[in-house]
Amino acid sequence: MNKDKQSAAARRNLWRAVGLLAVGLLVTVLVSLFFKAEEEASAQREFDFTCNAIRLNIEARLDACVAILRSGAALFDASETVSREQWLAFTERLNIQQNLPGIQGIGFALLVPRAQLTQHVQAIRSEGFPNYEIRPAGERETYSSIIYLEPFRDRNLRAFGFDMFSEPIRRAAMERARDENTAALSGKIILVQETDIDVQSGALMYVPVYRHGLPIKTIEQRRAAISGWVYSPYRMNDLMLGTLRGWDSKQKNGRLCLQVYDGGTASQDALLYDSRTAEDKALPSATQLTKLTKLTKLTKLTPIDIAGNRWTVCLTQVGGLSSLADYRSAWLILFAGTFISLLLFRLMLTLLNARALARQRQLQNSALEAAANAITITDSKGVIQW
Repeated sequence: MNKDKQSAAARRNLWRAVGLLAVGLLVTVLVSLFFKAEEEASAQREFDFTCNAIRLNIEARLDACVAILRSGAALFDASETVSREQWLAFTERLNIQQNLPGIQGIGFALLVPRAQLTQHVQAIRSEGFPNYEIRPAGERETYSSIIYLEPFRDRNLRAFGFDMFSEPIRRAAMERARDENTAALSGKIILVQETDIDVQSGALMYVPVYRHGLPIKTIEQRRAAISGWVYSPYRMNDLMLGTLRGWDSKQKNGRLCLQVYDGGTASQDALLYDSRTAEDKALPSATQLTKLTKLTKLTKLTPIDIAGNRWTVCLTQVGGLSSLADYRSAWLILFAGTFISLLLFRLMLTLLNARALARQRQLQNSALEAAANAITITDSKGVIQW
């Protein structure tokens, strides 16, 4: 009977200790999850802050590009004519390679009616360019020609004489700038400056220049008064590197990927810029952007509207929040709480067993005393002697 009571008491003590252990482990897990959630919320805020900072940097750079082109148009507005030497002095004073690195150049494209084509070609050749021609060749009602482009060297020489009005994407932006009397950013193109080495996607921005003394209040008036366009070509890799100034190398994990797309959707055909290295691209290919988004679960698409066109900036944290969050405090709480819970479990079990053992001994001693008090000694006559 005593053994059954001892076994039942031991089971009760065990369940009490297990209950304490369960409560301790539950509290430990809940506190660990709370700290984990806090770290992930902090990582999300850091990611959102980075996205906003990059968006603001790109917007600020494009706004600066618009301001530069407007200043070039103002130079034409302030002068009857702008010579090649004056354009060179103007662009050198801007010092864009130092102040706004990544811009391929600043140029002027002249609108040339078909009736003035021969006269125009002869005038440019007389400036010391005997092989000058408007490219591509062919009969058109209206031509344009890049006559100024600084710095006038290296790959920019390939653009001299190019008729941007002959290409649909460029023409659409030029016509929008002309009709609206505003800066216009083109869609994705490949610049004529490109060679077979390091080919990059490109874009162009235009600001219209109108002939002096003509009204420009209506679209019809602006079309009649258009003289040309101050413009800038952008090689996207160069532009983004100059804009962000090595932001990717400053990332603590080095796994933040930036893509810029022309338009409102993140399609491969619209890709303008991709910060991933060739090694990173080999892991998930560019055509697997959707799968990459699902894998990381930390991708943000941000639109940027500038000069009548939209870019979509896609920032992806490879590895998701886990690559940003610092889980050390959560793991520390989990391990420490588990250790303390197990320690308390062992201590409580020991104390309960010791308490049960002490009570059992007390009961045994009480029983012995009672038995001893119950012993009597009598003589042969039945008289109690003790």
